[in-house]
Amino acid sequence: MYSRQQMMYAVILTLLGLSNNAVTAQETGDIMSLDYYRSNGILKLIIQAYTEDLIRDFQQQATSHLSSLQMALMKERLTGLYDYIAEHPALHQHRLWVGKKKPNFIPNRSFPGYNEEEFGQPEKENSINRQFKRSSTYPSEETCGTETTWLQINLTTDVYNKPVEVIQQEDLGQYIFTFRCLTAHSPCRGISPLYESECIERLGWMYMYYRRRGIPNEGPQWGPVAVPHHCTCKITPKFFPNF
Repeated sequence: MYSRQQMMYAVILTLLGLSNNAVTAQETGDIMSLDYYRSNGILKLIIQAYTEDLIRDFQQQATSHLSSLQMALMKERLTGLYDYIAEHPALHQHRLWVGKKKPNFIPNRSFPGYNEEEFGQPEKENSINRQFKRSSTYPSEETCGTETTWLQINLTTDVYNKPVEVIQQEDLGQYIFTFRCLTAHSPCRGISPLYESECIERLGWMYMYYRRRGIPNEGPQWGPVAVPHHCTCKITPKFFPNF
């Protein structure tokens, strides 16, 4: 009969090996290729988290050999791995990248499966319309200049506004794609002098692998956390006229 240590070692090798198997995944409107998931470490991180959860389940057992209850638990967890991966929210986020270093492409455009007709044509038409409008009226400019970047964050908050630490590993660093203000906290351009204005960065939610801070002996988990999302202009009237 296998010892618990031997069985855990076999489970780890099996689960980590799944990340290199020929698997295809379907997103809403897009078919993501195996090459994409081999380049992006999200799948590997999902399996690693699943493995760590499984190990914690067995560590709660005091016996040195696997009991029938432990064997049943292992079978249940392993047979549920496919659904766990296929339905995992992190797997369907174009703006999350996991790997050694940040990528150099724009999500929804440069990833395998990008549909030029779907994304390129409307953009081309919109560009022509904008050029026509600009040439026929007045020159225009952004109220707040923005830049796109892949950002790695370490500390943030969860949906309950509690502090969390994003799990960043050497080979599995988590990066988010975001729009940052070029001149954050500076006045917006083109705003009436009747208003105070400020370029600010808004937060959004990203499903990431994190650990809650200040809670000892609690393992990491997946969940939505606050991340920089986009840049916007905040305006406030300087005075209110008397009516």
